[in-house]
Amino acid sequence: MKRFLLFFIFCTSLLCSSYTAQAGLKLIGPEINTNNKLKPTRYGPISKYETLWSIANRLTPNHSVTVYQTFMAIYKLNPDKFENGNVNKLIARTTLKIPRLSFIKKQTDKEARALLEPIFKPNYKRRSKKNKKISNKK
Repeated sequence: MKRFLLFFIFCTSLLCSSYTAQAGLKLIGPEINTNNKLKPTRYGPISKYETLWSIANRLTPNHSVTVYQTFMAIYKLNPDKFENGNVNKLIARTTLKIPRLSFIKKQTDKEARALLEPIFKPNYKRRSKKNKKISNKK
């Protein structure tokens, strides 16, 4: 008896699905407009472990812009969210405004790299001095 019921249920579902496909019936549900997706305009609160780079990497909208451009756009849109304007001192528990794609596209990688350059230069100088001292001892 159980086998018969399972067979009946299986066949009924096949017949019904092929009938609806042949009849051209469409399922009707709520209409979703994918062109006008609502995007968040704010990001936060920021945790003390997040950096501007990690946030820019997460919020880069697509491949038409770089992480550098997104980084610069977020920085320009939220200058008060950084302690003394330092990109490495993002104030924890604050909320950032998320820039629009059009604003991100106006930024350049060169601007962001110039902003980051002073952060990396001292490390290179210290390494080169250490290497010179080592080479003089030989």
